[in-house]
Amino acid sequence: MKLSSPMEIWEYLPGTNCEECGEKTCLAFASLLKERKKKLEQCPPLFEPEYAEKGKKLAELLAPEVSEVEIGVGARASKIGGEDIMHRHELTFFNRTALAYDVWDTMEEEELRERVRKITNWSKFYVGESLRLDAVAVRSVSGDAKTFAGCVKDVAEETDLPLVLSGGQFFSIQPEIR
Repeated sequence: MKLSSPMEIWEYLPGTNCEECGEKTCLAFASLLKERKKKLEQCPPLFEPEYAEKGKKLAELLAPEVSEVEIGVGARASKIGGEDIMHRHELTFFNRTALAYDVWDTMEEEELRERVRKITNWSKFYVGESLRLDAVAVRSVSGDAKTFAGCVKDVAEETDLPLVLSGGQFFSIQPEIR
């Protein structure tokens, strides 16, 4: 069961209107929880023993269907997931889709390095913003751990983009990077 309205969320809150969360009422706080503009941790009474069970249940009910994952670190980090949108009109998307191109461990070294450089430098102006790739997916096609490790090392030497390592098979489209 997912909570679809602030009133449903409010039923799990302490109802004290203590303003410790920065809002005048628990219902106002519930509305902001629904919009993800506030976090449960901002309601101290919810973590007191008398409300702990409700708080735990509310955390479960508010958790997104798809867990949020951060790929990379620093300026190149991208968050993906953390979504529970079934229909566009219900909520807004919180994290845009991460874009990645792949390389594989059976590529010749110079071909591999050239493709990684193209991936790192790729940019396209689209609907008012410059899109850039967020990661390089490194696939193990050879099935050999040593070959895969060498490929990962070569890729890491060529880019500061996060690497997504894949030891299994997955569907891949091989468009040309221009």
